[in-house]
Amino acid sequence: MQAYAIKNGVPYDVAHVMDDWELLAHAIVFAQFDNGNKEWDWEGMKFIER
Repeated sequence: MQAYAIKNGVPYDVAHVMDDWELLAHAIVFAQFDNGNKEWDWEGMKFIER
């Protein structure tokens, strides 16, 4: 997930010291932008249409 965060503008040194839950949160937000602003369903662990 560090590579995905770095690809989306998180500085290299910051991405490598972030906790897993922080990286997951950033990855979900970045993926929402990439996927047409779909909503993340926490129970289903997938993107859904709004």
